[in-house]
Amino acid sequence: MTTRTIARVESHWVGEGATAGALTPGGFAPRPLVPARTLGRVAQGNPMAAAVALGIEVLRDEPGRGCCRLRIAPEHLNQGLVTHGGVLFTLADTALGLAANPPGEPTWVGTQFSLQLFRAVGVGDTVVADAREEHGSRRLRSYAVRLERDGALIGTMDAQLLAARDGGPARGLGTVTVHSGGGPLAAALLAAAEREGSPPPAGEPLVVCEDGRPCGLAVRPAFVWIHPSARGRGLERVLELADQG
Repeated sequence: MTTRTIARVESHWVGEGATAGALTPGGFAPRPLVPARTLGRVAQGNPMAAAVALGIEVLRDEPGRGCCRLRIAPEHLNQGLVTHGGVLFTLADTALGLAANPPGEPTWVGTQFSLQLFRAVGVGDTVVADAREEHGSRRLRSYAVRLERDGALIGTMDAQLLAARDGGPARGLGTVTVHSGGGPLAAALLAAAEREGSPPPAGEPLVVCEDGRPCGLAVRPAFVWIHPSARGRGLERVLELADQG
């Protein structure tokens, strides 16, 4: 089977009611994905690898409130040349995660989401997601997220979150490995460590994995940071002994 490129987008789709622009034969090469920038009082960057890959920027990050933005690029579009709904969901979910899970606090996980999109957005548009806690109890919290373009509401998301269980049955360590190479995952782990108040020293960041799952960061000779979800089982000590050996 042979594959060929049918068309290339030559002009921007600039919003509701606009046309997609001319399509001409040729290839389409997406621009390089840009890591999230730090803005305003948020000095720690974006701690989520998926959000970094999309280019989502953090505007506000505090308990009960999270705000992000995304400038829509060609690689964010669906086959209709408007922004893919999954991209807008990820933007909203990123703001939600920042609001619900501040550093040092118990982890909350989403169990129910309701996303409504009222208007299409396209290349060149900037969408802002603003998440706020509405109701909360010891085990259940609800959040509302607004999606806006130039101050106009283009969608909403309602979410229910449950407190993650603490503790649980003890289990032994799996196979611990360390990987070099940087990339979005290492950048996200660096940002998460900084967000928690543990900025790594200068040096090559090494991604720590247990049974293939990312769980922390190391910088030789002596810096080790383990994600809160993987703490309490001796990963730090294993890495220290490995480095000494």
